[in-house]
Amino acid sequence: MKLFTKITILFSVFMLSFNGIAQDTLFFMNYDTLLAKVISIKQNEIQYKKFSNLEGPSYYIKSKKVNRIVYPSGDTDEFNQLIQKTTYVGEQATITLTDGDKFEVFLYQVDARDITYKKKENVEGPQYYKSLKNVHKIVYSNGEEQIFSELKKPKKKVQRVSVSKKISVEWNSYTIGGRRISSKKVEEKLKALNDPAVDKLLREAKQVKGLSKTLGYSSIGFAIGGVGTAFIGLVIYSINSEKTALMFSGWMGAITLVELIGSGALHPVYKDRMRRAIALYNDKLNK
Repeated sequence: MKLFTKITILFSVFMLSFNGIAQDTLFFMNYDTLLAKVISIKQNEIQYKKFSNLEGPSYYIKSKKVNRIVYPSGDTDEFNQLIQKTTYVGEQATITLTDGDKFEVFLYQVDARDITYKKKENVEGPQYYKSLKNVHKIVYSNGEEQIFSELKKPKKKVQRVSVSKKISVEWNSYTIGGRRISSKKVEEKLKALNDPAVDKLLREAKQVKGLSKTLGYSSIGFAIGGVGTAFIGLVIYSINSEKTALMFSGWMGAITLVELIGSGALHPVYKDRMRRAIALYNDKLNK
């Protein structure tokens, strides 16, 4: 009686130990299996530890990659329907990919991971493999369809707005395609056209522009000299009433005024040459 009691106790301890280490079995969509201890199951993710290293780290796997979990009690959690491996002997079929591409093939195998086939136009050629995640459906020779993944939504084509290369002249500025550019950039574009008529007008415009700048800088020099001479003239006039320096200062002021007027008068001439050159440039672009 004592021996029977000891055996019963040992058996109970063994069963308790066995249940303590009994593990769950994960069945994956690629037909692999894994002994593990499931920690948690979320909507899109399963956390587990490997049977071979229960004290080790936790692992995570997407629920879509799991077919089912079988527990020690025999209970089962189903997640995804396992696509059974099917073997064909060159059955004709039509494959439609998720991007919409469609082609005729001879099927040899369909499983949870990929499709094995030969191209219809090259029966004697090599076998090809297509990942099942890229396959929308297979239409078999008897008309039956097997759908695997949804068709991808076509990407919206971005319409490119054509930007005009024409140069527009506004009151005192230049624009291309609504973007403002400097007169220097305009001159560079006109020169790059390498057209004789445009080049001639551009040279005239540059000459006028150069003369206008020269007069402008010269007028500044005369203005400064005139102010200095006027100051000296006032000092001399206050000492001995001599007006020569004041008269000289007045002449310098008059010259300054004339140069300023001349510089201002040349600006419309420059604009005119540039407008005519730009008009020719735009006409050349249309041809």
